Amino acid sequence: MNTKTVENIISGYKKELMSDVSKWMSYLETASYHYKHPLDYQVMINVYMPEAMACGDSNTWNKLNRNIISENGIPITQNGEVGYLYDISQTEKREDGSSRTPWIWGVEDKTLNIDYSDTVNKVLSEKYDLKSSTLFENLYELAFNLTENSLSDNDSDYINLVAESTAYCVMTRCCPDKAGVSLANLKKLHEQKFDVAAADVIRIASGIMSEIEAVCKSERSKYIEL
Repeated sequence: MNTKTVENIISGYKKELMSDVSKWMSYLETASYHYKHPLDYQVMINVYMPEAMACGDSNTWNKLNRNIISENGIPITQNGEVGYLYDISQTEKREDGSSRTPWIWGVEDKTLNIDYSDTVNKVLSEKYDLKSSTLFENLYELAFNLTENSLSDNDSDYINLVAESTAYCVMTRCCPDKAGVSLANLKKLHEQKFDVAAADVIRIASGIMSEIEAVCKSERSKYIEL
C-alpha cells in the first residue's frame, strides 16, 4: 500500500462518517480509546480495527519489549511514508520476562476489581459545580457546559452536535452501559466537515478524559506501585 492509497481511504471514509450517524458513533467509540492519536490515525483505526484499545507503531512496542505477532497492521502515513499501527492484542510478551504491559485506564479497573466512579464523580462535581449524584449524568452536563463555553461563537446546532458527540465519546470510555445519543442533536452532521467537527469533539473530550485518567491513576496508586 502506498501513501496515496492511505490518503484516499482516509478522505473517503471521512465523508462517510459525516453522512452516517451510526458510523460517526462508531468513530467516537474508537476515538474514546485513541484520542491521543492524530485524527487521521483514529480514522484508520476505526476502518481497520474499531475494537482496538491500545495502538502503537513498532517502535512503541519495541520500547515496551513486546513482540508484534500480526502482519495485519493498520496503515497510516508517517513522515511521507506508509507506516503501521498495531493493537496490544497483536503483540505478546517476550519469554525473557522483560516485557511491559501498558495500563489502559478505566473508571472500572478490571485488573484490580476496583470502581473509581464515585471518586471521579466527586472530583469533577467539586471542580465544575455539577449537581447530579451519578457520574454519567454529570459527564453529559460537563460535556455540554465545556462545549458551550468553548464554541460560544458558533450556532446552536453545531454546539449541540459537538456537545452530544463529546458526551458520547467520554461516556463510551467511562460509562459504557449508559452511553447513548440524542439523535436530534446530530441532525446537522451531514453539513459538517470532519476535520473541523472531529477536532472540536476530540479537543474537549480529551480534556475531560485526561482529568479522569489522572484521578484514576491517583486512586490506583493507592493499591499498586505504578
